[in-house]
Amino acid sequence: MTPYKDITITERDWKLIRFLGEYRVIAVDDVGKIYGTERYHELRLTVLKKAKLINRKNSYVYLTQASRNLLKQQNLPCNELNSLKQSASRYPRIARLSLDMEGSEWDFIPSWRYKGNTMGDRTARFYGIITNGQKTYAVYNIGKKPQEKSLMHLKNEIETLPMRFDITRAVIFAETASAMKAYGEESLGLMEQLLLPYNDRSLQLLKAAAKENLIKKAAQMTYKHGGPPEWRGADYTVDDGKQVAVLILHDIEKISRLNDYAELIQYRRLKKRNNIEILCLTEQEKYYKDKYPYFQIKTIDLDKLLAVEKS
Repeated sequence: MTPYKDITITERDWKLIRFLGEYRVIAVDDVGKIYGTERYHELRLTVLKKAKLINRKNSYVYLTQASRNLLKQQNLPCNELNSLKQSASRYPRIARLSLDMEGSEWDFIPSWRYKGNTMGDRTARFYGIITNGQKTYAVYNIGKKPQEKSLMHLKNEIETLPMRFDITRAVIFAETASAMKAYGEESLGLMEQLLLPYNDRSLQLLKAAAKENLIKKAAQMTYKHGGPPEWRGADYTVDDGKQVAVLILHDIEKISRLNDYAELIQYRRLKKRNNIEILCLTEQEKYYKDKYPYFQIKTIDLDKLLAVEKS
């Protein structure tokens, strides 16, 4: 604890101040993730604001010059906030993503730090990257109502990730079902293009994927036998030679290949002879059944999938 004027700056206060030095802005609702409380952080925000160590505006929290000076005195990072109005749609989301990845085996690197380390293009739209030493994903958030032009520019960037940043995987979060639908199902030539709703279930799934191969695990829990796929759109050949695509992570690259095949079997009237099976989460079943009436669908419960220890 550190005395400051008429208050004592607690360890959690310092954590917030240091966090804002890096991320610039945070939504008030997310401050509780730093303090680990549901209400106590509101009291501390009132105290820090009265001491002129933070500012609050439109449900956002950011540093004052006094707290910036404290960070600089200790040679701690203190990024500039040029305009709260211009930054409010981006920086709080990056801050939230960073907090949501805490406690997982993903190392989250915010966009400005990653671009600086790689001499990358500072105009890139990704919020940051997550890496576990084996896989690296660029992470985006398209929000609630993405505009068509904005999605076009974003997809153009995602398509060039391998060339510009040597990244071959992406996670695209959407905050509404309509945003997911607007994003579409276009292959962009990546190894993985995961389109996920931004909610606790998806975050739980993504964090678990940092520790183990959930695609393989889901298949092993569902099928007795498995081997290499015979069709490029599948993950495995399983019982009775079925070609299984595991879609628990809603990978658009796989879905795009399934779309092409679904169109082919309809055109050639091969509905009774196709041997494609989809393995998805229980909550995804209706979506995939409606979308692919000619494919067999099997499901796995997310809680059961995550409860079983890695062998």
